Amino acid sequence: MWIYFLIILGLCNGAYSSLCRRKASEACLLGEEDFQVIPRNENELKDLCNFAKTTLQCAVDFVDKCGKRNFDLFHSNYAKVGKLMDATVDICLPTSELHSRVVQILSCAKGILQNDEELCQERSREAIISLEKVLGDNKAEKRRLHQQHDCLLPVLSANCFLVQITSKCGSEARDTAVDVMEKTGLLDSVCREHNREDALQLLEIILWWDLAPKTRRMSLIKHPRFLRETNPKSGTIHDGVEELALTLGPGDFSPSLHREILDKLDDFSVLSDGLIRDKKQFGKGLRNDIVKEYFKFFINKIKEVYIDLKKAERKIIELSDENFNFKELTNNNEAALLKAKFYLLNNENQELMGKLKIANEHCDKLMKTDYGPQLEKIQQLCEGLRSKQDEQTKTLEEGIKIATPMSYAQAASMGPKRQLPQEREGVLLIKPKLPERNNYDDNKKIILTEIKERDSSVRIRNISPIHGGGIKIITATSNESEYIKDLLGKDQAIDNSFDLTTPGPRSPQIIIYNIEGEIDEEGLYKGLLEKNLFLGDSENKPNFKIEFSIPAKRKDQKHWVLTVPPKLFHDVNTKGGLYFGWHKIRAAEFLSVKQCRNCLGFGHTTKYCDKKEEPRCERCGDIKKEGHKCQKQCCINCIRSNQRFSTNYSTNHNCLDRRCRSYQKQKEIIKQRTDYGQ
Repeated sequence: MWIYFLIILGLCNGAYSSLCRRKASEACLLGEEDFQVIPRNENELKDLCNFAKTTLQCAVDFVDKCGKRNFDLFHSNYAKVGKLMDATVDICLPTSELHSRVVQILSCAKGILQNDEELCQERSREAIISLEKVLGDNKAEKRRLHQQHDCLLPVLSANCFLVQITSKCGSEARDTAVDVMEKTGLLDSVCREHNREDALQLLEIILWWDLAPKTRRMSLIKHPRFLRETNPKSGTIHDGVEELALTLGPGDFSPSLHREILDKLDDFSVLSDGLIRDKKQFGKGLRNDIVKEYFKFFINKIKEVYIDLKKAERKIIELSDENFNFKELTNNNEAALLKAKFYLLNNENQELMGKLKIANEHCDKLMKTDYGPQLEKIQQLCEGLRSKQDEQTKTLEEGIKIATPMSYAQAASMGPKRQLPQEREGVLLIKPKLPERNNYDDNKKIILTEIKERDSSVRIRNISPIHGGGIKIITATSNESEYIKDLLGKDQAIDNSFDLTTPGPRSPQIIIYNIEGEIDEEGLYKGLLEKNLFLGDSENKPNFKIEFSIPAKRKDQKHWVLTVPPKLFHDVNTKGGLYFGWHKIRAAEFLSVKQCRNCLGFGHTTKYCDKKEEPRCERCGDIKKEGHKCQKQCCINCIRSNQRFSTNYSTNHNCLDRRCRSYQKQKEIIKQRTDYGQ
């Protein structure tokens, strides 16, 4: 069924034969099973595109050499192979829009083509069997059905495929699939032009009698692009009911209401199509029927939703009046704050008590099993091991305290602290004290020369500029950065010219989404403390800091970034968000990776980029010169990482791609520098 869709997604390499007595399919194809290969990613698509081009070119060469007499490729004709060749070039060209869209749906479409093909074929067969029953003894109609069977069955199956890809992959994926079907001539291959009118009428009967409820929506043969070929006069007229249905997402309503509305719109679409086809005149009777069947349905649904909203509003008002005196809360009335805090903490306590009860029940059941005595023994052994570990740790710490000052080699060789799974990187900030010390290159030369003279074994991971000609030095551990600080501090000239600081670990940051645009910083502080009392101290003063806002997709909303202590960070994650106004807002960890848009490197922004660096193309990573043209996508950061650190990162992506492995590595580094309190 999917032969013309699969020919683009999975073709085999053909081998040209000079024996014109053979069929074209024998000369250019390895076998039907080779068409079932469906690529999962862009690399596999690239390989299959090479196969497709070879096979189609083989078909062209076959006709040039042997003529069209034995041309039987895909039960098609030579003219349609030309259309397939054009479609293949468009889909396989890396710079084409259709290529990018196809790559995005590959993994999702592969699952549907593999898993749902039999399902769609079965549903289509059931619909045609039901149609035969509806036609009854009408021999003329049955004869017409028999003649259009080869057209109707594939169209219903293709329609089912579109329904599946819409529900599982989204409307954009459906549009891409329709484009591929159109460009490859799917409708031309399964429905001859003189047969389409009969097939359309039979399809209308199936839809009218609801014989294929699983395949009704988005009928391929009724798609505006294909309908124009049958009825050119209607080419500029769109199906408003279908367009309205496509704007309704699953999240707009409850699942049951969403299904009811779509089914009702389907019914109305079928009714209106039938009236148009039968040229029925609009009158009072028809108007009253439409009002009774459709307008009344939607009015009743609106009433039901309104009643539910009023009930919810009454509950909120009752709850608010009982536990929250907003007027007093606004005036920072201590009694009102304590009452609200007690209510929220009591609710949280009840929730935790419920979880504790469930956990205790599970523990009791486990202890009653044969494993109970063994668990007790393991617990005793663990307590003994923990006690011995504490003693050894204490002895080790006392020995370290009385040890002599460490050399750099000793500092570098020290492992991470026992209680931490991994030592954080060390950071040393060197900031000029004097205005004339504002040149980064000169300052870098002075610092590195001093380090080399005092201890040439010092190891530095990275050096980067900071504002005002300053320097940031990254080391493997905090002990190493402290050692370098002490080393430089011994030089009086450096001590007089620079401030040397080793900042502590970064505090966690969270981002809260979709706050109304008119809310300012003060209003945000106030609103968060009113509904999330755990964010404040005993005097309801904030334990967090608002850093800055970020524009949201909607112009009337903003996202805000907050810095919070480690405990609050874990509390927010546990609660799954924060409350603000009358909504629960989504919150997530915020990790800001600095990436220069000039040199495309990490650790600094364009403002502080080295002036010697030439601008680079974000798509291919090459230096932008006059007349520059990209050959292919290539990430300069992943190339450098593979060369310097022997990583094996993929490089065939945009330098600003947020899925880039080098970019993700920068996020991991930020996490390592963050204090999560663990």
